[in-house]
Amino acid sequence: MHARFWACGLAVLFRPGDKKTVMNYPHHKLHTHMPTFINPHPHMFLRAKHGDNDSAKTDDADEFTPLSEKQVAYFRKTFNVDEDHVRRVFSGSTSLLDKA
Repeated sequence: MHARFWACGLAVLFRPGDKKTVMNYPHHKLHTHMPTFINPHPHMFLRAKHGDNDSAKTDDADEFTPLSEKQVAYFRKTFNVDEDHVRRVFSGSTSLLDKA
């Protein structure tokens, strides 16, 4: 999934003495208020989509497709994430919070 202006690694610069802070702007609307720069490479984070956070409210599950073999290898090499292991850990789990 491709998305713009997520807060992961976000940095915002203000002039000294400015009365506003980053908290005055929703991260997904920063580009409507100030010049922005996005560097999408290298990939630096993964975001989990599950029912225990607000990801289910903001993302459409229809946007996701199974990973290709090349993507599976990329995730393993770049993030040390093994798709089969993730499936085993989360299969049958209805909620991680129930186990805490």
